[in-house]
Amino acid sequence: MTIIASVLIIAGWMLYLRKHRACSADADCAVPAPGRATLAMLVGATVIVVISALWGFIEQPLMRVLGGA
Repeated sequence: MTIIASVLIIAGWMLYLRKHRACSADADCAVPAPGRATLAMLVGATVIVVISALWGFIEQPLMRVLGGA
Protein backbone atom coordinates (compact mmCIF):
# COMPACT_ATOMS: atom_id res chain seq x y z
CA MET A 1 0.00 0.00 0.00
CA THR A 2 2.82 2.39 0.81
CA ILE A 3 4.41 1.79 -2.59
CA ILE A 4 1.11 2.41 -4.39
CA ALA A 5 0.53 5.56 -2.32
CA SER A 6 4.06 6.76 -3.11
CA VAL A 7 3.54 6.29 -6.83
CA LEU A 8 0.23 8.14 -6.69
CA ILE A 9 1.74 11.01 -4.68
CA ILE A 10 4.60 11.33 -7.18
CA ALA A 11 2.09 11.38 -10.04
CA GLY A 12 0.08 14.04 -8.21
CA TRP A 13 3.15 16.22 -7.74
CA MET A 14 4.09 15.81 -11.40
CA LEU A 15 0.62 16.84 -12.56
CA TYR A 16 0.52 19.74 -10.10
CA LEU A 17 3.91 21.09 -11.20
CA ARG A 18 3.15 20.65 -14.90
CA LYS A 19 -0.15 22.50 -14.59
CA HIS A 20 1.37 25.19 -12.37
CA ARG A 21 4.22 25.85 -14.82
CA ALA A 22 1.90 25.92 -17.83
CA CYS A 23 -0.41 28.44 -16.20
CA SER A 24 2.50 30.54 -14.93
CA ALA A 25 4.00 30.85 -18.40
CA ASP A 26 0.67 31.53 -20.14
CA ALA A 27 -1.51 34.28 -18.68
CA ASP A 28 -4.51 33.05 -20.70
CA CYS A 29 -4.54 29.58 -19.18
CA ALA A 30 -7.71 27.73 -20.24
CA VAL A 31 -7.73 25.68 -17.05
CA PRO A 32 -7.13 27.56 -13.80
CA ALA A 33 -3.85 26.96 -11.98
CA PRO A 34 -4.00 24.63 -8.98
CA GLY A 35 -5.05 26.39 -5.80
CA ARG A 36 -3.62 26.46 -2.32
CA ALA A 37 -5.94 23.65 -1.22
CA THR A 38 -4.38 21.35 -3.82
CA LEU A 39 -0.91 22.20 -2.59
CA ALA A 40 -1.92 21.70 1.04
CA MET A 41 -3.43 18.29 0.27
CA LEU A 42 -0.33 17.19 -1.64
CA VAL A 43 1.96 18.30 1.18
CA GLY A 44 -0.23 16.58 3.79
CA ALA A 45 -0.42 13.35 1.80
CA THR A 46 3.34 13.43 1.22
CA VAL A 47 4.01 13.80 4.95
CA ILE A 48 1.67 10.90 5.79
CA VAL A 49 3.23 8.60 3.17
CA VAL A 50 6.77 9.47 4.31
CA ILE A 51 5.85 8.73 7.94
CA SER A 52 4.28 5.46 6.81
CA ALA A 53 7.38 4.48 4.85
CA LEU A 54 9.71 5.30 7.76
CA TRP A 55 7.49 3.94 10.53
CA GLY A 56 9.77 0.95 11.19
CA PHE A 57 12.58 3.37 12.09
CA ILE A 58 10.38 5.86 13.94
CA GLU A 59 8.25 3.59 16.13
CA GLN A 60 10.81 2.35 18.66
CA PRO A 61 12.44 5.72 19.49
CA LEU A 62 9.00 7.34 19.61
CA MET A 63 7.71 4.74 22.05
CA ARG A 64 10.79 5.24 24.26
CA VAL A 65 10.22 9.00 24.32
CA LEU A 66 6.54 8.53 25.14
CA GLY A 67 7.35 5.95 27.83
CA GLY A 68 5.51 3.10 26.15
CA ALA A 69 8.28 0.58 25.62
